[in-house]
Amino acid sequence: MADGATTIPLNFSTYTPGEGFTFESDLLGSKGSPADVLQTARTAESLGKAYEQIEAIQQEADEQFAAAERAEELGDKEAAAAARQLGKERKEEALRLRKETERRGGDSNANSLKYFEQALKIYQDFAKENPDDFRKNEAQYKAGEMLEQLARYWDAYEAYKKMVEESSANQYWDLAIERMYAIGNVFLAGQPQMLWKIPLPADMNKVVKIYETIIRVAPFGPYAPLATFSCGLARERQKKWPEAVKFYEDVLDKYPKNDLIDDAQYQIGYVWMKAAREPGYDQTAAQKGIEAFQDYLARFKRSDKTEQAAENIEALKQKLSGGTLSVARFYEKSGNYPAAVFYYKDVISQNPNSSHRKEAEEKIRVLESLISEAKRQSTPPDRSKISLRQNPEPRNLPPP
Repeated sequence: MADGATTIPLNFSTYTPGEGFTFESDLLGSKGSPADVLQTARTAESLGKAYEQIEAIQQEADEQFAAAERAEELGDKEAAAAARQLGKERKEEALRLRKETERRGGDSNANSLKYFEQALKIYQDFAKENPDDFRKNEAQYKAGEMLEQLARYWDAYEAYKKMVEESSANQYWDLAIERMYAIGNVFLAGQPQMLWKIPLPADMNKVVKIYETIIRVAPFGPYAPLATFSCGLARERQKKWPEAVKFYEDVLDKYPKNDLIDDAQYQIGYVWMKAAREPGYDQTAAQKGIEAFQDYLARFKRSDKTEQAAENIEALKQKLSGGTLSVARFYEKSGNYPAAVFYYKDVISQNPNSSHRKEAEEKIRVLESLISEAKRQSTPPDRSKISLRQNPEPRNLPPP
């Protein structure tokens, strides 16, 4: 959030209602000057955060009471008593804060979501009805924040996107970019999307769309390289290997001084390594993975992943030689011994330490012997060494 936290200290002493308006009438009618309306939204937001804080404390109390019961069942009376006492203290704190919030205008039966929804509506209405007001950017940004509080993350992204696309740099512009990146991360981590209250898997295409918005509107900002890298991660989730590699290459090409370049180079190798395991990919993927990891070792000798990169190279070489071995066996089975020998030799040259080397060497020896024997049997006789006595007598042709 803008203040870097999801809760605020319970202190509303600075709040002054609009002239002639009570808090409740402001909420119901959104009347008064633009300043009054915006202040009403801020107050609803503050109450929502206060109730959110109370709810978090109450949850802590419930967890402590549950821990006390578990300790009691295990016979640990001392731990049970300590947890029960802590739960009691947290419960009392929640009750105290709830009473204080009610005294300052909160509804005794309310929860945080009620006030976040009220604040959202007022912020949205303010931005819509006051397009030329200098506080419109605040209202649009705050609408995004309230949508996040309500776990409507995609709608929050669209609210932030609308703000940055419709305004120039302002105090909320960078914050909106930051929140869009955070929302992208929420979806990338697997936050389900809701359709008619039914959770659906996160759509990686939407994830990429969020990150690409950041790259487009703030290409030189601090979140552009992070968003580019995250696009690669999203495409990995979809097993779109070439697209993932392209995003990682963009990190290397467009942000060569960024701290992410070593991770991007490593991920290129890792993506091709995963692609090499897929049945639809040929040996090119394994070779590209080897080359990417070799580049990584050459450029980042002191990285904490050098050992893993070296192990990945060996694994890919085994994969590569194993694939070549399959090709060699195919040609051997089909009777194309010269081609089989070529690929068996390739098995050894690709990875001299391969576990397949012994088999390849034995096959080369046997097949080369068979090839030599076949050549010997099929070579036509040297006519210069054939005796004339072996030639048939010439026919007696009639005289001309």
